[in-house]
Amino acid sequence: MESYQTDLGVYETWLCEEKSAKAILLASMEVDLSLSLRGLATSHLMWDHLRRSHEIHNEAMYLVVVEEAHSLHDSTVEDFHK
Repeated sequence: MESYQTDLGVYETWLCEEKSAKAILLASMEVDLSLSLRGLATSHLMWDHLRRSHEIHNEAMYLVVVEEAHSLHDSTVEDFHK
């Protein structure tokens, strides 16, 4: 019985911390982004969803920046500001 009480206490603490983590995540983002997280049960699942949905965009953005840097390599300052 003592083990059950301890396990229950740990679980209740986790539930409270999980609820706080989810609230912080949802409060710190735009509404349209938070709507995409609707139905995800844990903050871990929310983070995974956000990472997966933005990973491709980050790689694409990196390639755009690298391409832009290469195109400016032989340019002058004046060319840059045109």
